[in-house]
Formats: sequence, C-alpha cells, structure tokens
Amino acid sequence: MIQTVLVIIMLILIMGSMISGILLSNHIFKWIKISGTYMTARQIHMFCAYWGLVVMSLHLGFYWNIAVAMVGRLWEHLSVIRTWAARSVATTIAGYGLYAFYRRQIGDYLIMRMHFIFYDYEKGIFPFLLDYLAVMILIAFIGYYSGVFLKKTGKRNRKGSY
Repeated sequence: MIQTVLVIIMLILIMGSMISGILLSNHIFKWIKISGTYMTARQIHMFCAYWGLVVMSLHLGFYWNIAVAMVGRLWEHLSVIRTWAARSVATTIAGYGLYAFYRRQIGDYLIMRMHFIFYDYEKGIFPFLLDYLAVMILIAFIGYYSGVFLKKTGKRNRKGSY
C-alpha cells in the first residue's frame, strides 16, 4: 500500500514538473503565454523537483532488497564480513548524505523556505552531484530500513505476537 501511494505521489510530482516546465520554457513552448504564472510555475517546479528527489529515493529504498539479493547471488557463500562491510559503506555514505542535506539546505527547499537555487560555479559540478547523490542514498537507506521494519512488524502482527 505504501508503494502504491509513493507511485501516485511520484506521478503527481512528475506531472507538476512537466506542466510547470512547459510554462517556464521560453524556447520550445514560446506560444504558451499565461501572464502572471512565471513565479508560481517556478515555485511549483522547485517543489516538485525536490519532493520528487525524496519520493523517488524512498521508492528506490523500498525496492533495494532486490538489488541486495542480486549482488548476493554473485558469490556462492554468504559472508558475514562482506555483509557488514556493505552495511558500513552504506551507513557512511548515508551519514555523509545527512551532512550534505544540511549543507545544501535541502530541507529549506522542501518546505519552500528558499525559492531559488544557489549554485556556486567556482566549486564545480562534481561536488554538487556527489552531495545530491549522497542525499539520495540517505533517503533510499531510510526507505530500505523502513521497509525492513514494516515487513518485520507485519509478520509479527500476522503471527499474533502483538
């Protein structure tokens, strides 16, 4: 049920990005001119882009168990060391993602406290992309472990433990 809600929200956010992008376009859709919509379309576009990042990353996290299972099939035997090494790497990247979330002020964009993106051209694109990738991994990490938790509590409830 959670996945269905996430997919519906994702569809709404993608549609919002597309429609607001069309209203913002000054090249492809020059003939569409609706006066007074530029700032509203820009805010909707920012809102949909940032919340889309969150929802898509959560969606990825809920399905991450499939990727984990596929990688696990590369080896014949399970390895506790390999498992804990992968978890340590994921936790480290998620920790950096938390730092990047704060440093890039993504929370402010999510609640629309900031309406314009500040991009420092002197620092380059690579650190910017790495920070956003780390934030995506953080949110996918949260989604993955939330899914694990929900599956465990769902199994307990079906067995009659609680």
